[in-house]
Amino acid sequence: MFDVFGNVIDRGAALSDCHGDPCISRRRRWHDDPTKSEIFETGIKAIDVLMPLERGGKAGLFGGAGVGKTVLLTEMIHNMVGQHEGV
Repeated sequence: MFDVFGNVIDRGAALSDCHGDPCISRRRRWHDDPTKSEIFETGIKAIDVLMPLERGGKAGLFGGAGVGKTVLLTEMIHNMVGQHEGV
Protein backbone atom coordinates (compact mmCIF):
# COMPACT_ATOMS: atom_id res chain seq x y z
CA MET A 1 0.00 0.00 0.00
CA PHE A 2 1.28 3.45 -0.90
CA ASP A 3 0.53 6.99 0.15
CA VAL A 4 -0.09 9.80 -2.34
CA PHE A 5 3.65 10.42 -2.68
CA GLY A 6 4.48 6.79 -3.56
CA ASN A 7 5.98 5.88 -0.18
CA VAL A 8 5.32 2.38 1.17
CA ILE A 9 3.04 2.57 4.24
CA ASP A 10 2.25 -1.11 4.93
CA ARG A 11 5.80 -2.13 5.93
CA GLY A 12 6.23 -4.02 2.66
CA ALA A 13 9.23 -3.96 0.39
CA ALA A 14 9.66 -0.85 -1.72
CA LEU A 15 9.24 -1.24 -5.45
CA SER A 16 12.45 -0.50 -7.32
CA ASP A 17 11.38 -0.80 -10.97
CA CYS A 18 8.60 1.82 -10.90
CA HIS A 19 8.78 5.37 -12.14
CA GLY A 20 6.47 8.23 -11.34
CA ASP A 21 4.85 10.70 -13.67
CA PRO A 22 3.87 14.19 -12.59
CA CYS A 23 0.19 14.81 -11.94
CA ILE A 24 0.33 18.01 -13.95
CA SER A 25 1.91 17.71 -17.37
CA ARG A 26 2.72 20.28 -20.03
CA ARG A 27 -0.28 22.41 -20.93
CA ARG A 28 -1.59 22.17 -24.44
CA ARG A 29 -1.45 25.43 -26.30
CA TRP A 30 -4.46 26.63 -28.23
CA HIS A 31 -2.69 26.30 -31.57
CA ASP A 32 -2.07 22.56 -30.88
CA ASP A 33 -5.82 21.91 -31.13
CA PRO A 34 -7.35 20.97 -34.46
CA THR A 35 -9.23 23.84 -36.04
CA LYS A 36 -11.53 22.01 -38.42
CA SER A 37 -14.91 20.71 -37.33
CA GLU A 38 -15.73 17.04 -37.97
CA ILE A 39 -19.09 15.31 -37.80
CA PHE A 40 -19.31 12.27 -35.53
CA GLU A 41 -21.11 9.51 -37.44
CA THR A 42 -23.20 7.55 -34.95
CA GLY A 43 -24.64 5.06 -37.44
CA ILE A 44 -28.16 5.97 -36.35
CA LYS A 45 -29.98 7.58 -39.28
CA ALA A 46 -32.28 9.77 -37.18
CA ILE A 47 -29.32 11.39 -35.42
CA ASP A 48 -26.95 11.62 -38.40
CA VAL A 49 -29.58 13.27 -40.61
CA LEU A 50 -31.70 15.35 -38.24
CA MET A 51 -29.19 16.30 -35.53
CA PRO A 52 -25.55 15.62 -36.50
CA LEU A 53 -23.08 15.65 -33.62
CA GLU A 54 -19.72 17.40 -33.73
CA ARG A 55 -16.73 15.21 -32.85
CA GLY A 56 -15.47 16.21 -29.43
CA GLY A 57 -18.48 18.40 -28.76
CA LYS A 58 -21.14 18.04 -26.12
CA ALA A 59 -24.62 16.66 -26.58
CA GLY A 60 -27.37 15.92 -24.14
CA LEU A 61 -30.37 13.63 -24.02
CA PHE A 62 -33.32 14.51 -21.90
CA GLY A 63 -36.87 13.37 -21.57
CA GLY A 64 -39.22 11.54 -19.32
CA ALA A 65 -39.47 7.88 -18.47
CA GLY A 66 -39.79 5.40 -21.29
CA VAL A 67 -38.71 7.62 -24.19
CA GLY A 68 -35.69 5.49 -25.16
CA LYS A 69 -32.68 7.39 -23.78
CA THR A 70 -30.95 4.22 -22.59
CA VAL A 71 -31.66 2.38 -25.83
CA LEU A 72 -30.28 5.29 -27.85
CA LEU A 73 -27.06 5.49 -25.84
CA THR A 74 -26.61 1.70 -25.97
CA GLU A 75 -27.05 1.77 -29.75
CA MET A 76 -24.51 4.61 -30.11
CA ILE A 77 -21.95 2.66 -28.05
CA HIS A 78 -22.63 -0.48 -30.09
CA ASN A 79 -22.16 1.36 -33.39
CA MET A 80 -18.99 3.12 -32.21
CA VAL A 81 -17.37 -0.15 -31.11
CA GLY A 82 -18.52 -2.10 -34.17
CA GLN A 83 -17.95 0.35 -37.00
CA HIS A 84 -15.26 2.68 -35.71
CA GLU A 85 -13.25 0.14 -33.65
CA GLY A 86 -13.84 2.21 -30.51
CA VAL A 87 -12.28 5.40 -31.88
